[in-house]
Amino acid sequence: MLSGKPTTDSPAEGDVEVPAPVIAERSGDHGRRDTILAMELHLDDDHAEILREVLNRAWREARYEISDTDNASYKRDLRGRNEKLGEILEQLGGPLPN
Repeated sequence: MLSGKPTTDSPAEGDVEVPAPVIAERSGDHGRRDTILAMELHLDDDHAEILREVLNRAWREARYEISDTDNASYKRDLRGRNEKLGEILEQLGGPLPN
């Protein structure tokens, strides 16, 4: 089950649990203010594996884009984004083997 709402239900056996929703503001890249919505997801094994595959692909592709980028600010932004992708990927079992 995918859910963007906080629940009091316990996740089913085999579900992957992501922390509950949090709304916060931060100074975004280039001085803009961003509102961040964190959410809790309950995924069965099949859904978690699909999400892991999608995140893994994005994480690997971003590494190539980072190495091909000459703009230092853009490269820094990409590295930060890719680091966050990696953190999410770790919660789902880590990167897939090559």
